[in-house]
Amino acid sequence: MCRLALKSADTPFSPYEILTAMEAMQEGYDGSGLGLLLRGVGFTDFNYQPDQIILSGIAHTEAALQRLNSFMGARGYELKYDHAMEVDSSLIEARDRFKYLIRVYKVPNRDGLSLDQFEDQLMQTRLTLRKDGEDHGGDLTVFSFWPDVIMIKEVGWPLQIGNGLGLNDNRIKARVIMAQGRQNTNYGINLYACHPFFIQ
Repeated sequence: MCRLALKSADTPFSPYEILTAMEAMQEGYDGSGLGLLLRGVGFTDFNYQPDQIILSGIAHTEAALQRLNSFMGARGYELKYDHAMEVDSSLIEARDRFKYLIRVYKVPNRDGLSLDQFEDQLMQTRLTLRKDGEDHGGDLTVFSFWPDVIMIKEVGWPLQIGNGLGLNDNRIKARVIMAQGRQNTNYGINLYACHPFFIQ
């Protein structure tokens, strides 16, 4: 059985708080994965506006990052902020992590699109990027592409991942954070399969 932790607050707080709280539940997960969902997002070095789109994921190779840049540019998405995590790779079990992605985009002109159409466009963009990664040997993983949402997923123990990704530097905060420590019993480790999920 997996273990979940959720905290909401009026004042934004660090996801590292949730990870330290999960240390008391170590018997409920085995280090096979961590999922973090953040809403009510803020950055210390960028004035984020809640209507801006955030892309969360992992570029496993430089080629994947270049394809992502070309794809987004061709569709009119303007990169406004690229959060650079202070990664300690010695604490990350996986070796194919070229760049963790938390990127804020300004959307192209959406005149003539209803809210439903616009939201469907965002979902289809994420699915297209996911398929692109799958078509290239799984070199691009995209967890979410949505306003005011950050998804972070990685293999390993929650607190160790938090230290490895520098989440204790307080540069990312949120008002609602949900975390899952995964208990993997029957299936191979797949980052997409780690809860929580965000679709739309």
